[in-house]
Amino acid sequence: MALGFLIFFLFLFPATGQASLSLEENLPSYHLKVSFNIQASQVKGLAAIQVPKEQEVKIDRGNLQILEVSVGGNRMEIPARRSLMTIRLAPGETAEVRYTGAFKPLQGSSSIGGPESSSIPSQVIDERGIFLAGAWYPRVEGLCRYFLTVDLPDGYEAVSEAEKMEIERKDGQKTFSFFFPHPLENLTLIASHRFRVNRDRQDRVEILTYFFPEDEHLAPAYLEATKKYLRLYERLIGKFPYKRFSIVENFLPTGSSMPTYTLLGQAVVRLPFILETSLGHEILHQWFGNLVYVDYGKGNWAEGLTTYLADHFYEEQKGKGSEYRKGVLIDYQTYVNPKNEIPLGHFQGRTNRSSQAIGYGKALMVFHMLKNLVGEKTFFDSLKLFAEAYPFQQASWKDLQGTFEKTSKRDLEWFFRQWVNEKGMIDFDLG
Repeated sequence: MALGFLIFFLFLFPATGQASLSLEENLPSYHLKVSFNIQASQVKGLAAIQVPKEQEVKIDRGNLQILEVSVGGNRMEIPARRSLMTIRLAPGETAEVRYTGAFKPLQGSSSIGGPESSSIPSQVIDERGIFLAGAWYPRVEGLCRYFLTVDLPDGYEAVSEAEKMEIERKDGQKTFSFFFPHPLENLTLIASHRFRVNRDRQDRVEILTYFFPEDEHLAPAYLEATKKYLRLYERLIGKFPYKRFSIVENFLPTGSSMPTYTLLGQAVVRLPFILETSLGHEILHQWFGNLVYVDYGKGNWAEGLTTYLADHFYEEQKGKGSEYRKGVLIDYQTYVNPKNEIPLGHFQGRTNRSSQAIGYGKALMVFHMLKNLVGEKTFFDSLKLFAEAYPFQQASWKDLQGTFEKTSKRDLEWFFRQWVNEKGMIDFDLG
């Protein structure tokens, strides 16, 4: 293994962050180094993976072209063309995977503002910039501790999941090193030569905006709004989990939140109401979804919770909470019927209006009822404990139930069984 990679692994292996030592010491360490041929829409990469104990590592190569695989410095035969590769590693042994991938934009997605969300590509490399999510590198099943190094032409700015970022310039190139010393589910990367960076702080948290030149004038308002939301949610839920948070403008019409940053499409960034609604929602996801991960196989609780504590909460502060809840009930009655209704515990993600009415709307109402049942103080004490108990771990509705039972000292099995595990919507006085 190259000396540089060895140094990186020595940096990575000590258990750090809020996750427990027992969790971290059993996770693979994954160092990924990538470079780009932007004109060819191509990424080239070297992935180096180590494990703390003997185990099989399952690697999903997706549509990537695997050029070489070696274990302990010995090249191994690349398995026949199938998505999943399995490599057995001994402690301290390194698997290296060299690969390449081409990610051209979909037809119809070349203009800023772009297509509807259903046609947004997960990976794009072109003259507008780089947007990479999903299978843009050989992905390891489960949580890992990642270290990402990115080589780009000078003039580019890049963002990924990172508590700390270092930049080196040499020979017209710019090397970004991203440090995220916590277990992570996936890596993402956004980069552009058009980004203009602005900075501010809220206590210990550095806040950054990465906006295009024509929208840089919006940065001060986004920085101030972010500080407001950090103060709000730290008071309600607890300390912001990271040392930095970035608002990043995308040339594609995205609206998503990853650990340490949110990615908003240009058309979204320009909407005046985003500062009062969606920005807070995405910041709240830093706790619920990006600190405490969702166990999707057991239901997605995070979207309903963030909608309740963001979109609904802001309306409630204006005295319009009952109107908001009434709209939720109307949507449920309009879009959900016996043929498409599922229990809340089966919701994984929004695919249409009926799934949104269940996973966002019904979940919001469930949390509203839960707050009324246990009381506001116990409700927020439970959420604080939930964030403290499951950092960088997947959590389920059952884990939420256990946390609320602990703080309220009540048996809530009947509540979660009725409203999470069974079908049906709430029927109560909207006032």
